[in-house]
Amino acid sequence: MKYRLIETNDMIQHLPIHKGDYVYIRFKALLWHSNCLVQHSTVLQKSVELLEKIYLEYETNFPLVVSFKGIVDSERSFENFFGEVVNKSKRPIIFIHVESFSDQLIDAILRLDVAKRPRFETDSENILKVYCTTDQTSVIKGLIKKVAKAENDFLVAAIKSCSKKVNHRLNSTILSTNVEFDAAKIISEPQVFIWVCLFIADRLNDLIKENFEVAGDNFNPNAPPIKLLSVSLRGSPFASAVSYLINKGYDTIDHLGPKHKLFDVELFENFKKGVQYIYVGDFMVGGTEVKIAKAYSELLGCELNHAVVLSSLLEPDVFKDIVNLCPLTMIREIIPDAEYKLVEVEKNHD
Repeated sequence: MKYRLIETNDMIQHLPIHKGDYVYIRFKALLWHSNCLVQHSTVLQKSVELLEKIYLEYETNFPLVVSFKGIVDSERSFENFFGEVVNKSKRPIIFIHVESFSDQLIDAILRLDVAKRPRFETDSENILKVYCTTDQTSVIKGLIKKVAKAENDFLVAAIKSCSKKVNHRLNSTILSTNVEFDAAKIISEPQVFIWVCLFIADRLNDLIKENFEVAGDNFNPNAPPIKLLSVSLRGSPFASAVSYLINKGYDTIDHLGPKHKLFDVELFENFKKGVQYIYVGDFMVGGTEVKIAKAYSELLGCELNHAVVLSSLLEPDVFKDIVNLCPLTMIREIIPDAEYKLVEVEKNHD
């Protein structure tokens, strides 16, 4: 089954992913679109109105699946959606990742008039099934896995669209290649950029939970602050947007790659000692940028032990003595015939 974005003139109609037998959207994408990342963790009225518009008008022959992943709180503005909008439509709607549906919200739904109260139930996968007419067992079965695959397919397609066939040496390495990636393709398409940033935020949230919060750092007021760090023009838009999504600080250093002035110390004026940095980048081939970023971070009294990138040529184990690398994808899984070869360097006989 081929995945596609719904094609209409309005950008909000580009956000849902239509996968054969259902339409899928993340509520956080609606929050981003309607509120420009402001108060992104709270269900706001304008975002609910956008969801209502999708529910009532877009691809209504298919059930709507809404993920609340990354939403940490829900307001009563959502109550009307359950009581009025869903009850008036015959379109099935399914909510997943509903940890943010507070007891107060559920209680508010239960207090609605019986005629306006939709039937709903939750299961062990945090799926909230809301339907007023037909049973959607075929859609719900294995839904969490199906949605994860839909998102991964979308990500792979987005990254593959950044590739182009070449036959030259990469500027930042001693490697020649037959394929080159340019993240500007993703950055220039808002609906794709939103989804990709959400995927990066997922990986960062998991990384932070596994490596910082488990140790209690999240609740220790004296713990080193966690900030994101980008060191390139292509990486900085992702790091900047994701910093809002996960509510973490962010620093950027332009052109901290193989070609930079060694004594550009003014680049590091914003660095403060004791910060735990997480590198955020686009495409990683040899890892030069992250190695230099780590060296400078340590020189300035900070730490950089983790990195999240869109795609990597080499397996994470190659960098295990440098950083904990967490690529969203692997280059050779996306472009199986990708070739990278060492360039012979001419010897100077003078």
